[in-house]
Amino acid sequence: MLNLTGYWLTFDDEFDSLSISQNGTGTVWSDIRPGSRMGPNADIGFGNSAFVDPASGVNPFSLQNGALQITATRADSSVAGPAQWASGLISTMGSFSQLYGYFEMRAQLPAETGVWPAFWMLSADGKWPPEIDALEAYGDGNLYQYTHTAQTGQHTYEQTWTAHQTMTSGYHTYGVMWNAQTVTFYFDGEVTGQQATPSDMHGRMYMLADLAMQMKPGVTDVPKHLNIDYMRAYSNDPAAAAVALSPVSSPDGADTSSMYGAASLGPSPPGQGALTLHVSGDHYAADPQFQVFVDGRQVGGTQSVTAVHANGQWQDISVSGDFNPAAAHHVEVRFIP
Repeated sequence: MLNLTGYWLTFDDEFDSLSISQNGTGTVWSDIRPGSRMGPNADIGFGNSAFVDPASGVNPFSLQNGALQITATRADSSVAGPAQWASGLISTMGSFSQLYGYFEMRAQLPAETGVWPAFWMLSADGKWPPEIDALEAYGDGNLYQYTHTAQTGQHTYEQTWTAHQTMTSGYHTYGVMWNAQTVTFYFDGEVTGQQATPSDMHGRMYMLADLAMQMKPGVTDVPKHLNIDYMRAYSNDPAAAAVALSPVSSPDGADTSSMYGAASLGPSPPGQGALTLHVSGDHYAADPQFQVFVDGRQVGGTQSVTAVHANGQWQDISVSGDFNPAAAHHVEVRFIP
């Protein structure tokens, strides 16, 4: 089972509300990729589907019992262009990206012919490849997970395939642990496969999720739905700031507040957290100075050390700030040169 001890939550959307715009300005998500715009309110999409913004006249996004529902519907050319379906994509391109860590989506997948749901990651610098696909599925119990790379000078990919009979029944988690050495894929917290990290996959990446369609034999005109309970990211990078876990609202009533041993920034009133540091310093030119950061945010001001280490002296310095004293936190002391 996945163990995130030493990690902390850096991104969380429980989809208690919708925060989506075309370019992501001022919102958590964007719904049109800048390099894939088909018209004023549509993205060219994948397969036989376009990804549309609600301004197109078709709104693919709704909140259903604590989940984001992305709906694919048949649409004419005025909405979907040459595609035959209008559906939705969400991206954190303008709001969140991260170098390494664990990324997870909990979702209920559609189980019908022609559906193509995905949870994936792209490079924040706009280059393609690299790409990580934590989920691609096609309406059955087969899970496809990929890395895409150009490390050989041309596009190649490596596939991890696993079968899960219950995958289209109820909610499940799809995740990827990415670090400098390996890319490890997960289903419901269990490892499905591991690949070596490609040489061009060492920059920040952002998350995307979508529901595409393919016109295969047997496809019906009935709308198709992808339901996303949450999307989360975690990091063990000392420079990464923790965020609070938003109120959990699982559509199936499951307790998803457990985070595999990871910490989060708990909400608290200002000034409720306090720390005491036991310090000593070497005074080569003047009193050493330092600053304290809790979950990536500075607390207190610049502190001076008067205790002389060579004389066996120590002193206690206390700082306080806006963090929950009952929660686990990442504390960093940065000395000023």
